[in-house]
Amino acid sequence: MEYHHFGRDPPLRARQSRAFGVASCPEPSHSGYRSSLDNWLVRRVNHVYIVNHQPISKNKGRHLEAREVQKGVAARERSRVSTGVQGLDGLLSGGFPKGSMIAVAGRPGTGKTLLASEFLFEGATHGESSLYVSFAETKEQFLDNAEKFGLHFEKLIDTGIFSFLDLTTVAPEGVSDALDLIVEQVGSRNGKRLVIDSFTTLAQAFEKVIDARTALHVVLGKLVHGLGCTTVVLTEMPFGVDRIGMGIEEFVADGIIFLDMVSHKGIPKRTISIRKMRGTEITLRPSSYEITKHGITIFPTIMPLPRVSIRNRRVQTGVAGFDELVDGGLMERSVTGLAGAAGTGKTTFGLQFVYSGAKNLGQKGLLISFNEPAEQVRLVSHRLGMSRIEDLEKQGKLKIESILTEEYTPEGLVLRFQELLKEANPIRVVLDDVTALENITSEDEFYRLLDTLVTLAKQRGATVIVSITTDEIVGTSITGKSLSTALDGVIMLRYVELEGRMDRTMIVLKMRATKHDTSIREFIITRGGIRMESALQGYTGFLSGAAKRTISDFEDGEEGSTSGQEKTSADRRRSSRRD
Repeated sequence: MEYHHFGRDPPLRARQSRAFGVASCPEPSHSGYRSSLDNWLVRRVNHVYIVNHQPISKNKGRHLEAREVQKGVAARERSRVSTGVQGLDGLLSGGFPKGSMIAVAGRPGTGKTLLASEFLFEGATHGESSLYVSFAETKEQFLDNAEKFGLHFEKLIDTGIFSFLDLTTVAPEGVSDALDLIVEQVGSRNGKRLVIDSFTTLAQAFEKVIDARTALHVVLGKLVHGLGCTTVVLTEMPFGVDRIGMGIEEFVADGIIFLDMVSHKGIPKRTISIRKMRGTEITLRPSSYEITKHGITIFPTIMPLPRVSIRNRRVQTGVAGFDELVDGGLMERSVTGLAGAAGTGKTTFGLQFVYSGAKNLGQKGLLISFNEPAEQVRLVSHRLGMSRIEDLEKQGKLKIESILTEEYTPEGLVLRFQELLKEANPIRVVLDDVTALENITSEDEFYRLLDTLVTLAKQRGATVIVSITTDEIVGTSITGKSLSTALDGVIMLRYVELEGRMDRTMIVLKMRATKHDTSIREFIITRGGIRMESALQGYTGFLSGAAKRTISDFEDGEEGSTSGQEKTSADRRRSSRRD
């Protein structure tokens, strides 16, 4: 029976010499090289299988199936190993299954090496022996790149908890010795974390796919798993190719993580998908992530949230004359949409809502502008007579924030919004203007994103106002945005052409669980903000944007005008007779 035990291995220096293809090592023939590699596979398969004391033949070793190898590997409790990547553990029920082999696949520039580096750095800084095996870049390149993201591996190398195995110069005939070296290093160092960069490069040394599969599954997977080491294998995916590596990794690995970069509305977007993870409940929806100087941050997938009901308590808006139209104010924890063209007063309404709450009632407010800088919003507030806005911000009662949607993915925007909610702890929230969310979403994604934002605010007890910019100056259409279920109330602000002038008008189209005025009201914007005027009567065609006097009022006006004219004519005739 032939098998290779660590104690019987040749001296390490000699094995390293062969692994790196040093000139002193005789050059084998192609057939000899293949025979050597075949023997190595059988030897390592026997090493795994010897636990059952059942020697196997060379032919059987080469075609050994997973179920046969499993008989020689003791069952291991599937505890979790933290990945060290912000947001990734949350997608994996706490981390990688301990002792598993994970294939991380992706196109160039997607962050595979960085993810693997963070995985090892997390383990090493918590006392777990970690090893990085590189067939792609040198030690100096690795350390220099890691340093840019705050991963200081040199200190860990000095302590001996982390080691880097540079196999960039290994020759094809030295692959078997290189693999032996990897297994020995893991065993002798009691390694708990291992990264191989990359299996794509390593697999090119094998003439047959079955040999590469055996090396990956039986040797690296099962042998290293038997040592209790969690392994991450990096796999390349060239542009234009959908297959992962050689096409065998996805069948052999315990888990598959796919990193990609796509273009969404002309904006580059990085995505991560957990395609497979044994023993782990996962979502198949891709999540977005970003790479900054702090490393990788993965944003949670946007998922439907439990609905939050409104409360039968009123929240005063601070808009003069408006609360009387909606039975005393907006319902607590409701979401009200202000729809209208640019310049109709949506931002002014939202400002009054948060400012009056903070100033008069001490209720904390949060206003997020998706189109205007925060400083510009403050300038508008001063022109409206809201002079204490900076004082309220300093007191923590009011927060005004500007968010440029193009700088975020939908998931990243949700995370930022959650941070702002935690910082401001608001009772009143204004999102102005949510139409900008269309810059980073499709129509369906727009609704899901908006619904997630307002639900997160409602879960914290906030009453929400969102402003929506319509396409037409005088139109009323807000269709196509699937907003009906997300909004408890809809208020239309619009311009109306009235006897040769443009006036602002307001109508409450919808107000859930509230008796509301249905008349069309004119309003003006003064230094004190919006002030409601009386209902417009005697006109029709408001919803078309061009109001006209009704027929009855026109006839009444004509009759009054004729009577006046007749009276004037009679007076003139009487005056003429006197003369």
